[in-house]
Amino acid sequence: MTLEAKPGQPAPTGRCWCGCGTTTGPGAYFRQGHDKIAEAAVLATRYGNNVVRLLAHHGFSSEISAVNEAEARGIWVVCPECEYRGAPASVINHQKKADH
Repeated sequence: MTLEAKPGQPAPTGRCWCGCGTTTGPGAYFRQGHDKIAEAAVLATRYGNNVVRLLAHHGFSSEISAVNEAEARGIWVVCPECEYRGAPASVINHQKKADH
């Protein structure tokens, strides 16, 4: 995954951040797919593989929606044809698959 470092975010090091030790391309934090490995490891080690614990730790609940916050911040969008929500690229893929 290639991302531009933001203020307060460490810069890419040339090594995969999942901990596998492999080299990455210029500006990349992870080898392809290794971001999901690291994400799963954090969920396992910090939250006991429990998404509810993760959400509660960050102040979300059934009344305080992470999805609504993502939309409010303009990070996620809603499909104009239905209620599907996600990152803009995910909504484009959804629209192609749903044929709308």
